[in-house]
Amino acid sequence: MVDPVPRDMAVLTIGIVKQLTGFSLRQIRYYEDLDLIAPYRTQGDQRLYSINDVARLLHIKDLVDQEYPMWQIKQVLKPPSMPEEPKIRPTPSEQELDDGQLLRDIRGSLQTRRNPTSPSMIEGQLSQFFRQKRR
Repeated sequence: MVDPVPRDMAVLTIGIVKQLTGFSLRQIRYYEDLDLIAPYRTQGDQRLYSINDVARLLHIKDLVDQEYPMWQIKQVLKPPSMPEEPKIRPTPSEQELDDGQLLRDIRGSLQTRRNPTSPSMIEGQLSQFFRQKRR
């Protein structure tokens, strides 16, 4: 079943959000200042909130009622900062690798590692798939 109104559509005014959440106007603005919510701003600078914003405020209210400190609430609700996207090779779905090419790639990465005496992460991951011959 598809929602008739998308949950991220900003249509609610701050007065309605105040009634739905039980927060004061100042509390709602405080959580906005902390970047825990980000209401849409119209050209006239009016805040419009989505259903997701209301749900997020209610989650904040639950955490405050459970006496979590604000720094923990911010840590839980704030999205982690996204590191710069690493440059990666195409995924196998984009470029099909045959077994020979995959084996050559793995061998190449094993040979170019920094500390040859310690096992690499790849060796640790691969060890779960291959059984060692017992003598």
